[in-house]
Amino acid sequence: WRSSEMSEGWVRWEGVESVETDRDHAYIAVSSNSAFVVPRRAFADAAAFDAFVARATELWRSAQTA
Repeated sequence: WRSSEMSEGWVRWEGVESVETDRDHAYIAVSSNSAFVVPRRAFADAAAFDAFVARATELWRSAQTA
């Protein structure tokens, strides 16, 4: 699914290969060379970033067993 005006798309959790983090970012990988990169600074605080990563990981793991 694609849109335009600058671009838009959807990836189902079943299409996500991994959810990973480093000190400054969360990475939601959709292939070996493509990922959504979410900067920690986009969140109000560390707890909000950690909650986002925990939920993304939960959704990804659920999709792997479905």
